[in-house]
Amino acid sequence: MRVFYREDFTKKLYDFPLDKISSIGSRSGLLLGTVSFCTQTHMVELKVPKEAAEIIRQILIFATACGRENVQETTSLEAKYKVVECKGCTAAVVVPLGGIAYCDYCGRPVG
Repeated sequence: MRVFYREDFTKKLYDFPLDKISSIGSRSGLLLGTVSFCTQTHMVELKVPKEAAEIIRQILIFATACGRENVQETTSLEAKYKVVECKGCTAAVVVPLGGIAYCDYCGRPVG
């Protein structure tokens, strides 16, 4: 299980294993909120609508707890799937190795 993050709407896509994430926090400003987390090598801050900041923080806390419990399962999933960027809309799509999946956002085949 992983968290995917695209920095400032660039094409660079980062992914972080859930079992490596710690120090999850959030705060809200006038218009935007920030959700942040740390790994051993990164400090990530996500700008989100202020109404979503606390919800996303709670989801990350729950997901990281589940991720720590399922590390062995995650390893076996990584041997079966890869993450590919959709050429149509640049969304991250989970694709079976050697197979094709369809983008949830624009419907294009990805493989």
